[in-house]
Amino acid sequence: MSLAAFTVDVDRDVNIPSPGMVHAASNLAAEISSPRFTSSREGLEIMVGLLDDLGIRGTFFMEARTALEISRDTDLTSLLRNHEVGCHGFDHEDLTGEDTGIPIPKDDVFFILEKAMESLEETVGRYPKGFRAPYLHVANDTLDAVQEVGFSYDSSLTRDISDCPTSPWRLSNGLLEVPLAIDRNADGGRMYSYLWAMHEGQREPGDYLRMMGRCQNGFLVLATHSWHLVETYSKGKLEGDEIERNVDRLRSVLEGGIETGVEFLSIEDFITRYMG
Repeated sequence: MSLAAFTVDVDRDVNIPSPGMVHAASNLAAEISSPRFTSSREGLEIMVGLLDDLGIRGTFFMEARTALEISRDTDLTSLLRNHEVGCHGFDHEDLTGEDTGIPIPKDDVFFILEKAMESLEETVGRYPKGFRAPYLHVANDTLDAVQEVGFSYDSSLTRDISDCPTSPWRLSNGLLEVPLAIDRNADGGRMYSYLWAMHEGQREPGDYLRMMGRCQNGFLVLATHSWHLVETYSKGKLEGDEIERNVDRLRSVLEGGIETGVEFLSIEDFITRYMG
């Protein structure tokens, strides 16, 4: 049997790094705008409904600021009661400064993550066990801070599975790494286990089903953004029929995986069952 996790980054709408600023902005009509959260909230509610309908326990990496904004209108504790909650930073910070030009010292990363954990405990009702860095930007110091603040695992690194399936491993600091995957599609092109390209109209559900089929005896981590169901970089905010098509494509990936024998587990459930 193949094992997979469906993970969701719940962050500000169409997030984009803003040079000279630590936190992220939102993209609107190819222009940088103040952070928005409505598409993220709408997509989150749709996504949770789909997973609950399919009996899949997902892993939601929550940006703490986004959780605070969404919680003004939505009871996140109730909405996410069947799912794992992880952490995705506080303000979608570029922790390494790779895109913003402002690298964040390790001590500051520690306090950002500690603040995010405490905020998520208030808005969602529990402390997260796992962390995924905004933009997947991490360095050794970042991962040390992730371990020191008390997370059990990180899911920010990627591993190529074109030759063999991937499974979690221990980093030198003892933190468990649960990576995202890089593979080759049927034409030999490079693809990631993020569904980003599918939402932007560049890939088909079958590309991800093929990836799941090639990950026998491993643990494949799929990922997406909650806002990506209802808004994209290429089109902006989607109309109702476009949202339905986007949801149908996501359903095709998940149902297709189940039909071919994939068991979907949250990351924490996989760790508990297979790694103790």
